[in-house]
Amino acid sequence: MSLSHGRSHPLVLIAKWYEKLFGRLSDYNLCVTDAMKKDLWLNFKIKAVTLYDKPASYFKETPLDLQHNLYMKLAKDYEPFRPRAARGSAGPSAFTERDGSSGAVLKARPRPALLISSTSWTEDEDFSVLLRALEDYERFIKEGAKLPALVCVITGKGPLKDYYNGLIQKLDLKHVQICTPWLEAEDYPLLLGSADLGVCLHKSSSGLDLPMKVVDMFGCCLPVCAIHFECLHELVKHNENGLIFRDSQELAEQLKVKALTDFFPLRNNPRGATVWAAFSDLSITCVFAFSQGTAWPGEHCLPPFCLNGNLRLAKAFQILTLFSVCGARPQNCSCS
Repeated sequence: MSLSHGRSHPLVLIAKWYEKLFGRLSDYNLCVTDAMKKDLWLNFKIKAVTLYDKPASYFKETPLDLQHNLYMKLAKDYEPFRPRAARGSAGPSAFTERDGSSGAVLKARPRPALLISSTSWTEDEDFSVLLRALEDYERFIKEGAKLPALVCVITGKGPLKDYYNGLIQKLDLKHVQICTPWLEAEDYPLLLGSADLGVCLHKSSSGLDLPMKVVDMFGCCLPVCAIHFECLHELVKHNENGLIFRDSQELAEQLKVKALTDFFPLRNNPRGATVWAAFSDLSITCVFAFSQGTAWPGEHCLPPFCLNGNLRLAKAFQILTLFSVCGARPQNCSCS
């Protein structure tokens, strides 16, 4: 609100007053980052519990047959999804093909890498950073680097979309293709679950919240390159579940050295994404009970993946997770 109206606008001042008042009076307060938790206490003396956002259940890896259907659908309107050369199979896309005899969907060989980013095309995100990185990537290939061709999909709509489309049309790219579709709601998670790498250019205006688009990417087990800001480390762990960059040169080097040379291993083993999913799977009831020191959570509070393995290991994970979330120990906890 303060970004659109200004910090001194009456509505902003009223909102700040009632949030401060009722935040102090409430029995429980939730926030989405530890940075926000500290800010609430330092500025308003409001005690809060950090409960991280989690992706919706439909954000997950996309099966190959659904990938093929999506690519064929998008190929009708967007050239980067069409094959550059005809193959001996029925119904090829740039990324997949259907075997003419068996009907099975196969990954095209060779195929371009698929990079995805999403935006509302506002001044909050500087997409010239990504465009300059893609120009550098093109230069790497022209200079002899053995890198795959790249398809970059930037989804969303907003006031600056036409401006950036104008910049894209002026780029001299032969090994990199860029398209800016507005996807149907059901197609967005499918494309995330099909991509090889996600790029996030969102910088929190407050420095206290995390980009939901990265959470959704993690739900799809998609490794992420994200631009640095103050509390990003709470979500993106550099060299674990993604990479953090500060400018276009760093992003270009990540595309060249890390992300694309290790593309497919990264896509199949984004280690931090599993930890994040489990960390965010704790119920609000469990977190409140633990933070107030009134109850020791039972098995219903365990992340689902823990219940399928060693229960003792799962309990240890739960203890560490709740300690880190709440910074407290329940009164009836007997662990040392």
